[in-house]
Amino acid sequence: MIVGSYMTWATFYAGLISRNGVPGHGKYFIGLAVASVLAIALSTMPGVSRALRSLVLPAGGAIAFVAIRDLRNLDVLISDPASGFYVPGHGHGLYVVVAGAFILMLAPLANSELRYLRPMRNLRTFSALAAVTGVAALVPAIYGEYYMHVAAGNGHVHNHNAIMNSTHALNLGGAFLLLAALRLWIAGITPRPSRAV
Repeated sequence: MIVGSYMTWATFYAGLISRNGVPGHGKYFIGLAVASVLAIALSTMPGVSRALRSLVLPAGGAIAFVAIRDLRNLDVLISDPASGFYVPGHGHGLYVVVAGAFILMLAPLANSELRYLRPMRNLRTFSALAAVTGVAALVPAIYGEYYMHVAAGNGHVHNHNAIMNSTHALNLGGAFLLLAALRLWIAGITPRPSRAV
């Protein structure tokens, strides 16, 4: 999915100009993909619920749904006579993203140990969940900040300084979640003082 986001999604002027998906939905696909890998990795750690890896199912489903919708929108653009001057065409990137999304949704089935229970600590599981969510928010926010600065350098108007900018909100939310994850993880590994009998 990450590779597909960097590949060409659409071409214009009979292939003279190509565009990948990173400035658009691709950055969110990358964020969800990285967060999914993190969820699978954290689910193998002691005290973290293996059920955490099931988060890749909604992540993969969301990526597949949006990518297929983008493909349909591109088909509409290509078939629109009004866009004939731009000669739009397909790239391979969205197809790679869709394939990757379906493979991602099969990832929880790859480990047969998922069926067996093991000791779980709530604080460690919640900290892992906060970390996964924080990464999913921060990755597209970092890309968003980069592209807004590029747009400013090229003279484009944008709302980078707006208080309620979505990129700023993702940055702030992601940072808070990662701090919460760190705090919960520290609390989860810190031994509790024994009570006096």
